[in-house]
Amino acid sequence: MYGDGCGLSSCWDPQMFVASVCNVVMFVIYNFSLVKAINPDDHPAEDSALGINDEAKADFKKRVEEQGGVDRWTRIAVNQVENFPTALWVLWACVYSESLCACVSLAQYFFGAYVVVRILFLVCYLKGLSPWRTIMFGLGQLAAISAGVCAIVPVRSPV
Repeated sequence: MYGDGCGLSSCWDPQMFVASVCNVVMFVIYNFSLVKAINPDDHPAEDSALGINDEAKADFKKRVEEQGGVDRWTRIAVNQVENFPTALWVLWACVYSESLCACVSLAQYFFGAYVVVRILFLVCYLKGLSPWRTIMFGLGQLAAISAGVCAIVPVRSPV
């Protein structure tokens, strides 16, 4: 029981739950990608105590060479740094919007779709699956744009 007399069953909001879980998943993959993208050449000598040493530098260099001169984890991390913040604003705006009756319940689907296609984008990028990574990126953008439209379309009352 909550302090305001609201029991779990009467306060359960599946849309808010789905959006929150998706947000946490985005947070995890965002930070996981940042950790995987660590470039040991960009760290000071004292970070050797953290395992960022000459061996890590050699492993990183080998990984970049094997990937054709580009570190795929770095590219994924940069893409997420560029896209996740704006997408989160738009997706949460849709969750909190009451502008279009049908869209209020659609917010959880936009959120879920965005997260699923971003995970697929990550997999496609790691595996070098083109044009699939571009398609997944585009579908993620479409989910965010759709959520944004849903958040701003005015309610049309029946006449």
